Amino acid sequence: AHPLQRQQRPLTSADLTDELQVVVRDSGIAHKQDVGWLNAGSRWTVTSLDSALEAVSNGLGFAWLPTHQVKSLLDTGALAPLNLREGRRYLADLYLVFGEPERVGPATRQLADILRQCVANARH
Repeated sequence: AHPLQRQQRPLTSADLTDELQVVVRDSGIAHKQDVGWLNAGSRWTVTSLDSALEAVSNGLGFAWLPTHQVKSLLDTGALAPLNLREGRRYLADLYLVFGEPERVGPATRQLADILRQCVANARH
């Protein structure tokens, strides 16, 4: 029932500018940075993805949320993706680094293999 969902055309960044954007605060200690689209005139910054999902689920605004977090809500129709002209998906770089590669044990290597496989499967 959100006003952005009622539009009968693909949404532009100008459409989003007038609506409330829900953003998750960067919890890092060093190198804080703003990433993604942050041009809405009104913005709520929350401390967790769960808080962002709750705000969006209650129709308070829009947010970019991880697919795995909202999949069941999308499947049931409780949430719907915005019909964006561009920027519908946000991709981020992911790095896997071993602090001391020579000291990595079998469990850590197996976890790394699982992470690599999950990332490879998510691309398809």
